[in-house]
Amino acid sequence: MSRGYQELNVDGKEVFARMQKAANLAEYKRYQAIHLRVNEKMDVESIVRVTGLARSTVSNLHSLCRRNGIESIVLKKKGGRYNSCFSLEEEKQLLATLEPADKSGGIVEVSKIRKAMEEKLGRTLPSVTAYRLLHRHGWRKIAPRPKHPNDDPVAQANFKKTDLESLRRPNKKPLL
Repeated sequence: MSRGYQELNVDGKEVFARMQKAANLAEYKRYQAIHLRVNEKMDVESIVRVTGLARSTVSNLHSLCRRNGIESIVLKKKGGRYNSCFSLEEEKQLLATLEPADKSGGIVEVSKIRKAMEEKLGRTLPSVTAYRLLHRHGWRKIAPRPKHPNDDPVAQANFKKTDLESLRRPNKKPLL
């Protein structure tokens, strides 16, 4: 059985001030739902019509505010580094040990970065983890490779000497 319309023990001026300082529309509507309940004494159905929020959302906001206070209304950002092996500071320290080779014009090999990460963690990692670490910290390959590793200069020279007419397609229809 419903307990009816329960009071929210929240300062109305604080709710209004937070509503005015909301960072985005979603946060504004959340504070507005509390403001209309506390300051304007509106029922849930009226708040739903004014804010455009779902009835369950308004009820959940009121319940959350009643249990945990106005601080619980703030939207938390989505996403994050939930499955990270290292913190950002640890990653920066790891890359700092590799910078001398990079500064002198040397090539930093991903396999060495991966091995360093594996030694620090004590388990194996896929190579894509090292590539993502480099991308996250702005490391990139600046210059393209000068030549293909499997090129053959002799074959290239012989190809240049061949007749280009022999490489063209013959006409499909014979001339009459």
